Amino acid sequence: MTDTKYTQQALRSSKNKYECKFDSSLSPLKRNLLFVSVLAFASLIVSPKNEEYTVNLGVISGVIEEPFFIFGGLFIVCAYHIYLFWIKCRDTILNSVNYNKVVDVYMYELASIHAFNEWHELTTAHTPPGTNMAVGSFSVSPKGQKEVGKWKVRATIESTHLQEQDRLVKALENNNKFDVGESRGFSEIDYTYEPSIEDYQYLRFHRDMFWLAKKKEFIEYVLPLLVGFLASVALLYRISSLVNNGS
Repeated sequence: MTDTKYTQQALRSSKNKYECKFDSSLSPLKRNLLFVSVLAFASLIVSPKNEEYTVNLGVISGVIEEPFFIFGGLFIVCAYHIYLFWIKCRDTILNSVNYNKVVDVYMYELASIHAFNEWHELTTAHTPPGTNMAVGSFSVSPKGQKEVGKWKVRATIESTHLQEQDRLVKALENNNKFDVGESRGFSEIDYTYEPSIEDYQYLRFHRDMFWLAKKKEFIEYVLPLLVGFLASVALLYRISSLVNNGS
């Protein structure tokens, strides 16, 4: 069963460690969305003269009999550009350029958290009270992934310090998640984590946090969406007013 506390902690940490690569095709979409939004706001501040909306485009000029359709059309165009930009931004996370790397960063963080907590449980249970067996944090193991779908992290501790704890050494040998090696007077403690289906589901459900909840991406990508959304809401309010007034 997935520990939600661990998955939330891994998400917070991993989203700050990975910078998403956005497609250059987003720039014209963002520009179009902002243009339509500004146009929508501009249309809303126009006051009708003598309760009539008029248009003068040279060849086309006269009184607009049904202003409802003008604002309705603007709303449809605005909503279309919001949808297009939103889908393209989300596709950035789902495409092969980003998502596989997002999974790696997240799963390594989750593996590190599980390793740290399981190490703490083992040392607490198999060493005398007051014994300091802290190893700091676990980081990506140089051995990398031994198998597809498993992530390995590593921490080190002085070999002499570990060998003094016979019960702990025995417990590590009997735990198939831990693997202890020796290098230059240090014990290298590798921990292998195999994510559950719930871990993958949690990441997939929260994958938008890798761009929605970051300051840089908020200004560049989320803010245009908010501007477009506010323009759409304002247009809907004007449309409802026209309908209620029988215009």
